[in-house]
Amino acid sequence: MSLWPRSFFARNLLLIVGMFGVAQFASWALFAAMVQRPRIERFAPYVSAQTTTLRLALQDRTPAERTRFLAAVQQQSGGTLRVMQQPPAGLAPPSELLVRWFFELLRPRLGPGEALAWQGAPERMLWVKVPVQAQDYWVGFSAEGFVLELTDAALAVLAVSVLLALLGAWLIRAGLIRPLRALETAALRVGEGAPQPQVRASMPLELERVARSFNTMAERLDARDRERALMLAGISHDLRTPLTKLWLGVEMLDGHADAELLARMTRSVEAASRIIEQFIDFARDDAEPVQDCDVRALLQEVAHDTLGGAAQISLAEGAAAICLARPQALRRMLANLLENARRHGLAPVAVRVDRQADMLTIEIVDHGPGVPAAALATLTQPFVRLDAAQAATHGTGLGLAIVERLARAHGGSLELDNAPHAGLRARLRLQAPVA
Repeated sequence: MSLWPRSFFARNLLLIVGMFGVAQFASWALFAAMVQRPRIERFAPYVSAQTTTLRLALQDRTPAERTRFLAAVQQQSGGTLRVMQQPPAGLAPPSELLVRWFFELLRPRLGPGEALAWQGAPERMLWVKVPVQAQDYWVGFSAEGFVLELTDAALAVLAVSVLLALLGAWLIRAGLIRPLRALETAALRVGEGAPQPQVRASMPLELERVARSFNTMAERLDARDRERALMLAGISHDLRTPLTKLWLGVEMLDGHADAELLARMTRSVEAASRIIEQFIDFARDDAEPVQDCDVRALLQEVAHDTLGGAAQISLAEGAAAICLARPQALRRMLANLLENARRHGLAPVAVRVDRQADMLTIEIVDHGPGVPAAALATLTQPFVRLDAAQAATHGTGLGLAIVERLARAHGGSLELDNAPHAGLRARLRLQAPVA
């Protein structure tokens, strides 16, 4: 599992926080190298000079004079310099890197018998043991500036940096998410076959280039659709004329030719007519308006024409069988589904209509052998037919592809699966009017 987040906002947040962290670390390193280190380097000779001066000043004094002298020195130093005759409490080896480095810098400057010690609490002090004749004196120097620590101000700066990182990530996301959503919506509409106006949202230059490329692609797809519709209209006109002549020829031969031959000729002409109609339906782009359609009444009419009234149509209790659709497109969808159930399934064909929220579901189930699970996903692909279907019927494999395309154009969907203890089950979902 990758630890890198997939969210654009989270990626930008991590990037900005990381940049702030690197900048803060670089600032700390620069401060330590350019400020702290020179300060410590200047402090080392100062400590060495102070301890040497004190040792020389105390050598020729009596104990009483030493006491008065040290008191005067501490008073004049303002508390930054302390002298004790006993080792101070809380001495421990230093853990801070700069303090350890300072000890290494100062040790060569110490006199005979002198030693260094560190006191971390209650305040940071650097102690130097200075032997004077038979007495050891501990000289302390305030070292509060030696160690860099997180003060309230530093924590406040860190908190503000994190807030700025959040704000920066949100602003970057806000500047990109609107045009990206516009492109996403446009892509979905193009994928559903719906007409798509050009994407013209305000966006950065890089995304504007993507939007221009997308608009060009949509225009080319629309132009190809218009060319295809024009071509198929011409094909329809050119093919209907010879088909009509064939029909006329078959009717004129009625009673003058072999009956079986005439029946085969009639079936062939009917099959050719159905194939042409399916090609035209697949490429047709109806401009009829969307309106409220009574699905139950239309189902009864189409079922009577397709199945001879053999369908069992039921309506879920309390459900209103009204959907938003183009009437002729809805008729084609229902006719193709019922015709598919008649040709490739077995009676009875059960039809159920139900509404959930703003979607109306039309479920059509036949009682045939069903479809292998591996082939279900291919049923809505154009020109795909199962081997059994190819052998049993004449067709193009466009029936379910037409239904799936029209359903997407209506903002709905077509789902196919095998019903338990039955055959193929088709669920057509369409938008229902808001109650």
